[in-house]
Amino acid sequence: MEVQRQEILEELMTLQHRTFQDLLMEHFKLMEAHIDVFGRHPLTKQPTKSVNKTAYEEKLVLGPNDNQFSAVVLDFCDDLVADDSTCTPTNFIQLMQMTGQNHTSFLPGDKMRICFIIEKSLESRNIGAVQRKQLYDAYQANVSVFVLWCQAPPNEVVSPNAPETVCVTIALQLLYTLPPTLPDHIPYVVQKLKSYIKEYKTQNLRILGNRTLKKIQPDAV
Repeated sequence: MEVQRQEILEELMTLQHRTFQDLLMEHFKLMEAHIDVFGRHPLTKQPTKSVNKTAYEEKLVLGPNDNQFSAVVLDFCDDLVADDSTCTPTNFIQLMQMTGQNHTSFLPGDKMRICFIIEKSLESRNIGAVQRKQLYDAYQANVSVFVLWCQAPPNEVVSPNAPETVCVTIALQLLYTLPPTLPDHIPYVVQKLKSYIKEYKTQNLRILGNRTLKKIQPDAV
């Protein structure tokens, strides 16, 4: 009888321990989600970042004399992008229009920053379903521009952490997260990605490129 009571007690303690671990894990997940959205610790209110998610800005590799942002993007961000790197639907549509008109002159930093704004705007909890669809539709209408940013960088092997190489990585990640959905755009994006992947010299870009291609068209790889 005593042995049976001991076994029951051990089972209850094990269950309690597992329950505590699950609650603790959920607690940390909620804290990280709060930090990722608001950029501040929920208890200390100090600016911080989620340990499991690296912001696009941190991937910008800028030297002391580098100028990776063009005036047109800097001016737009200063005037129309919120402090949390999100845009209202109206400003987001203007951002997509500006991107379509000026993307050929964009610097790597411009492209990375725009990718970051797109992701943060679509993730924002401050907009409703109708507004989110407006953002999504505006992005999809310009997705053929973003695939051009996946072209193999000229210095990929020599400097894998250069802004040009990191920019390609971020553009591929954007297309993987938000693949094209319009029938007119899918074949174009697939064709471009296939040609770019052949030019990638590092395994990391080839893996990410093929994964993105498969996400867009499962039978393409």
